[in-house]
Amino acid sequence: MAIILKGFHYSLSLPWIVTGAKHSKSFAFTESCKYDLKTEDQLDWNKLYGFTLGLIGPKDQRNPVHYNSVRFGWRYNVELDVFEISAYCYSQGVRKEPILVGSFAVGKKIDLDFIPVYGARKISMYLNSKLVYTYKVPDEFQFDKLCKGWTLRPYFGGNRTAPRTMCIKRK
Repeated sequence: MAIILKGFHYSLSLPWIVTGAKHSKSFAFTESCKYDLKTEDQLDWNKLYGFTLGLIGPKDQRNPVHYNSVRFGWRYNVELDVFEISAYCYSQGVRKEPILVGSFAVGKKIDLDFIPVYGARKISMYLNSKLVYTYKVPDEFQFDKLCKGWTLRPYFGGNRTAPRTMCIKRK
């Protein structure tokens, strides 16, 4: 269970170092993840899961999270009563606009897969076994089974913190 406490951004789970192999995680949202901010911030993407490429960024930007990373995002759509899932990345410090790739009801299992394709220098992202996004790995980055990065755990926001304590099931 990933828990994001009211008034915080980060979940209580710790990040860990990953290697350049396939990564798979499954999640399900609970009722506690529903929220209505009543502002345009409702459209901000929260982070569900992803990872960085590299443990540190370049000298001018030491944090790899906003330099080279891939992730799935989420937000709650009040009007449709569903959780929307997006896929997006940062490539050499530039944020690529998130793409809506699916929507799910409370309790519905969400399978996320990141599959590296070393020869093509890309990471294929799958949502419930469907290819939804492809990240082209920058040439400057060592991309093989030995490459390392940090996991990106569930996070609430944008600029707002969690309006209530939220529990996301990890399966």
